[in-house]
Amino acid sequence: MPRNTTLHDVAAAVGVSARTVSRAVNGEPGLSDATRKRVLETVERMNYQTNMLARGLRANRSNTIGLIVTDLTDPFFPALAQSVQQTASKSGHTLILASTQKAAETESQILASFRARGVDGTIMFAADGQRRDVLQHAREGLPMVLIDDQDGPAENLTSIRNDLEGGARAAVRHLLEEGHRAIAMISNVQSPERSRGRDRGYAEEMRLAGLGDRTRIVYEEATVDGGAAGMAALLSSPPRPTGVFAYNDLMAIGAMRAAQAAGLVVPDDLAIVGFDDIRMASLVSPMLSTVRIDRERLGQTAVARLLELIERRAGSGAEEPPSATVPVLGCDLIVRESSRRAHSVPTASHDETRQEPDVEATHE
Repeated sequence: MPRNTTLHDVAAAVGVSARTVSRAVNGEPGLSDATRKRVLETVERMNYQTNMLARGLRANRSNTIGLIVTDLTDPFFPALAQSVQQTASKSGHTLILASTQKAAETESQILASFRARGVDGTIMFAADGQRRDVLQHAREGLPMVLIDDQDGPAENLTSIRNDLEGGARAAVRHLLEEGHRAIAMISNVQSPERSRGRDRGYAEEMRLAGLGDRTRIVYEEATVDGGAAGMAALLSSPPRPTGVFAYNDLMAIGAMRAAQAAGLVVPDDLAIVGFDDIRMASLVSPMLSTVRIDRERLGQTAVARLLELIERRAGSGAEEPPSATVPVLGCDLIVRESSRRAHSVPTASHDETRQEPDVEATHE
């Protein structure tokens, strides 16, 4: 059996020292661009695999990061996990994925397990009421990036937000432009009270349209069955809405099925808009209008923020504390068949996109 290529084999082939090869592979400064290029080209040609475990032990790192999501049966999260994994691998990190199944106790157990495994840092959707536990892990040295968290950065902790409120407003504004005035919302019963950006966006856009007294939100599980139950509740209690905005695409698809089962035609009798833009949204009939969260960009941004925290903890990053400015990623309105009435004339393509710009939130 042929032996594996060693660092010394690469050094001999290039005509440099083993230390020079190590510096090039690890991205250390002090090498000319020409030397670094020759080393890396030889590394690739000779299929040299660095010993990541040994490197990690020397640097007191495991070269692993954790991702904690709430529900792996929701197609949004596997797509996000793929982006996080692809981005993390470019920096030599392996991803460990875990789901809380929306249970705060499970979240605490996962965090403790990640700490025991020595992960370098964690990206997560924190459960409601778990802020104290999260802060404790951060104070004890675990770098963490929270997604859609409403509180400010702290030691070893920062966050990223999607503009959920802006996306919801765009969805409701679209329904208003389609002529709807009786617009209801089916929301997630388990969404943390303090982070219900979709709910706030819906209510605010209705208020601005002079329809604040007509706001109507029902709460169910954020699943297909939950969406169907929410639609059944709306249809059983007059007045019947002509437009519905759903917390996510799964709920929107369930609502669509329930409406069709009740004899309603979507979108002629009832327009429906979802949120997330999962793959299934463009496969159902009629195709679902929705608000898109760019999961690839979200994963890339989360990993970049986490690596900054990891480097700062190791003493090789910036000396200043984490910025109080939290990135807020814009969402896009995707208009398809489920919300566009027959009389409507598309202004762009069949799959029309309204871009919501990125903004920044600063904690005073």
